[in-house]
Amino acid sequence: MYRKKRKHRRGDDLEKERLIRSKSQDPEKGSQQLDVLTIQQARSDPSALKQDDVPQLQRTIGNRLINRLLTDKPIQRKVNKWKPITVGGGVIVFHATLPQHAQNIIQQGVRTVQNQFGGGRLGTGFYTHYDKDSALLYMPEPESCVVLEFRLNRNAIGQIVPQNVWLGNDKYFQDLDVTKGNDFLTAEEDNQELKFHHGECLELVFVHQGKERFTPGEWLSKIGEAQGKKAEEQAQK
Repeated sequence: MYRKKRKHRRGDDLEKERLIRSKSQDPEKGSQQLDVLTIQQARSDPSALKQDDVPQLQRTIGNRLINRLLTDKPIQRKVNKWKPITVGGGVIVFHATLPQHAQNIIQQGVRTVQNQFGGGRLGTGFYTHYDKDSALLYMPEPESCVVLEFRLNRNAIGQIVPQNVWLGNDKYFQDLDVTKGNDFLTAEEDNQELKFHHGECLELVFVHQGKERFTPGEWLSKIGEAQGKKAEEQAQK
């Protein structure tokens, strides 16, 4: 007896049909399973996963799988394998900046930096240096700058960026996560420079201006007096 050959159906088509039926029976369950299908399709392109969907996906299939999928890019795996480094608590680092920016840092703290494209060689972040004079070399007008002295209040965990990798201007790295799991990055060819992603481990101890050194409170008072005198002189004109 002749039997009509059944047309082969792709597995993903069958899965879609099954999920649609499941959703009609249990909307909440079907929605969760559709998320699983989204992940299955995203295996070929993990960048298609939306960050806003991650919490629900984690509840649906667990952290282990979603974390693997989110880092399932060959280049992301290379970033994850960058050599780790630890800087001990009590170490001193310096950050050079303009006085108005120093005032904001003292009053509001170091801004937390999300993973984003741009910035210097190590990407966007709070750049510091082990040497005070070297920190000034990065400024276009060092004579107009002040140098903030920080002490690490705990051990800081970081990664060493390999040679010839410039995170700040290479679009090859712009969608990668280089901040998760570490406090800072440093470069293999210049490990005296540390780029922090936040100020949680940084304690401001002194402000250097010229050859003078002030506590943060003393320097703010000095700046306040200078600004007050300037305002009075402008009012008298």
